[in-house]
Amino acid sequence: MGYLGAGQREKNGVWVDHPPAVVFEFAETRADSHPQRYLRTYKGYLQADAYSGHEALYETGDIIAVGCWAHCRRRFFEIAKTQSKPGLAAQALQ
Repeated sequence: MGYLGAGQREKNGVWVDHPPAVVFEFAETRADSHPQRYLRTYKGYLQADAYSGHEALYETGDIIAVGCWAHCRRRFFEIAKTQSKPGLAAQALQ
């Protein structure tokens, strides 16, 4: 798994800038225990694919799932193909 972090985080009531960093964690399997162990103390936003191994991370509310525009945009293409005349999906793609 690869993790990218950057931006601001709140520490003791003060927002602190953090430089970009990339971390790669090697795991021999795709078991959900790996991201759960690695991110067990993380609090914040997580942008990830639809990998079901991340689902348990969102249950406490400490980690908030954020969507990926590439995945969302693909759905607009799929919807637009099924419409007999141009609708909101086609309009959104323009």
